[in-house]
Amino acid sequence: APAAPDAGTKASDLRAAAVALGLQHMHLTNQAVDAALDGNADAAAIKTQLIANGGDISAVIGTYYGDAAKIQFQTLWNTHLTDFVNYAVAGKKNDATGKAAALTDIATNYTMPISKLLSGANPNLPQAALETFFADHVSMTATIIDDHNAGNFAKESTDLAAADKHISSLMSTLATAIVKQMPNKF
Repeated sequence: APAAPDAGTKASDLRAAAVALGLQHMHLTNQAVDAALDGNADAAAIKTQLIANGGDISAVIGTYYGDAAKIQFQTLWNTHLTDFVNYAVAGKKNDATGKAAALTDIATNYTMPISKLLSGANPNLPQAALETFFADHVSMTATIIDDHNAGNFAKESTDLAAADKHISSLMSTLATAIVKQMPNKF
């Protein structure tokens, strides 16, 4: 008789962990922005969790690409978190120039460099495709923030669900590329 299917492989574990971390990132980002914009008492605690989640994602990168890549990834990752706070605050003040400046900084100091880092580490991750993936993530996150600032909470929830699907695909793509590049580790 054939062996029973086994989902407990190192490759499937990596994919599941990466997707879970990505989903946690989206939800903590949404909670942190909402809490900061609404003046909730738990804003600082949620921000701490969001930063820790970025550390967990960076640790995955470090596992396969070393400490230098981990540190660089974490620095770039934190840039987009800070810029999204700036974006949200500017949005709350109806400051279109501030919102645009935050998005420009994300594109310049997050989207492009993180795509270059990952594509340089893994030939299975084309830089242009990553830039599109990350730019879409940024756009979706900005839309969620705009929804909240507009008080359109039903749309915020729907847009968050779409962003969840997108980040799941992004993280799955990353995990698949790592497995393809380093099959001996799996």
